[in-house]
Formats: sequence, C-alpha cells, structure tokens
Amino acid sequence: MKKSILIVVLTFSVSMVFGQKQKIGHVNTTEIMESMYIKDSIQFKLMEFRKQLEKESIYLQQELQEREHGLQKLKDSISEESFNNLVQRLQQDYSEFQTVTLPNMQKRFQLKELDLVKPIEEKITKAIEKIAKENSFTYIISKETALFAGGDDITKLVRLELGLPEEAEPLPLNGGIQSQFGY
Repeated sequence: MKKSILIVVLTFSVSMVFGQKQKIGHVNTTEIMESMYIKDSIQFKLMEFRKQLEKESIYLQQELQEREHGLQKLKDSISEESFNNLVQRLQQDYSEFQTVTLPNMQKRFQLKELDLVKPIEEKITKAIEKIAKENSFTYIISKETALFAGGDDITKLVRLELGLPEEAEPLPLNGGIQSQFGY
C-alpha cells in the first residue's frame, strides 16, 4: 500500500513538473552592448587611451633612435670594445621594447577595456534579470549562442530598461584605423 501511494505521489509530482509551461526568452546582448558602448562613450575613451599609448610608444622609439644616432657619432672617438658594448646594450633595449614594452602596452589597453566594459555588462545583466522576473521567464538565452531562437525576444525590453532607444542605432565606424598594437 505504501508503495502504491509513493508511486502515485511521485507520478503526480513528475507530471506537475513536466506539466508546467516553461517560459523562454532570448536577448541580443551583442546589439545591446554595442549601443551601450555608444551611450557610455566607451569607443571614444578607448580611442583616447590608444592615442596615449601610441604617443608613449613613439616617444620610446624616438629615444632609442636618438641613442643609435648618438652612438654612430661616437664610433670614431671611443674604443671598438666600448662601441660594441654600447651597440649590444642598444640592441638589448630595442629587443626589450619589442618583447616587453609593446606587449605590456597591449595588456594595459585590454585591462582598460575590461574596466570600461565590466560596469556595462553588470547593467545589462541586472536589466535582463529584472525583465525576466517581471515577465515570469524561466530561462533567458543569449541569441548569439542559441541554435534556435525560439521563445520571446526581450531585446527591446532590455534596451528600454537601460534607457536606450527601442531599436539599435548603426554603429559608427572608426575609419578602419588600427594601431601598431593590433587593436
């Protein structure tokens, strides 16, 4: 008898779980992120930081070139051994610039981008959570990672929650400019 009751209860519980309708939504987070980049002037801030890094890089390169020219002028007035030692040190400094300084500048740029993007990602996540709760969604899936975007598209709702226009604006182009750092 206990087994029969347990089976009936389990069957009823399972049918209740499977009988509940799951409400699924999807959101285009890339589109929202691009709009937030525009709204929060992220592209401008990153472009300004890139310019600053490029100025630093140019200054360091010019400094190395000036040392090289100064060394060429000294060539006849110092011993060959001293000249060779100075040339070797300059070559090491050039190599360090290529292998350490430039990668550090790339890393600084990436960290700056992360610092600027993190608050935006948090805002988007909070907006998605709020929309999901208010509209009783069980799951919200990123449209970019879904193979099939079934369910309700909540992108417009999230955009409005974030104070963005309902429709995405075209992303401005940077003219195809790419710096020597590869970003």
